[in-house]
Amino acid sequence: MQAQNGKYFTTIELNLVRLKTDKEKQRGLMGVKEIPLDRGVIMEYSTEDKRGIWMPNMRVKIDALFFDSSGKITALFRNLIPCKPQNPCPAFRAEKTQFIIETSPGFIDRHKITLNNTRLQLEERYLSDR
Repeated sequence: MQAQNGKYFTTIELNLVRLKTDKEKQRGLMGVKEIPLDRGVIMEYSTEDKRGIWMPNMRVKIDALFFDSSGKITALFRNLIPCKPQNPCPAFRAEKTQFIIETSPGFIDRHKITLNNTRLQLEERYLSDR
């Protein structure tokens, strides 16, 4: 990813596991006990649409970033808290989404990511399959 600070871009390196199947995407980071600071998962869809995630069966907080087909951020969600079984589990959604990244809590703030300063630029060397 690249974040713009003034007129300069800073590259943010994040190693991502690519979730390909619907089952993998539904599972996301469920059951994971810890997320290293430079790791996460990416869900890629064939078209832009209203997309969302939710937090059942999660064990850790996460940050989530939603991107459109051009790599522009459509939504940012910070420090999402796992659902408790006795409470309703809200969904976090965004319009015009083609990519969703789930990563460690605090990632968005650590890298000063905002809706207007960051573009997604995927490089194969940072992607792996589950």
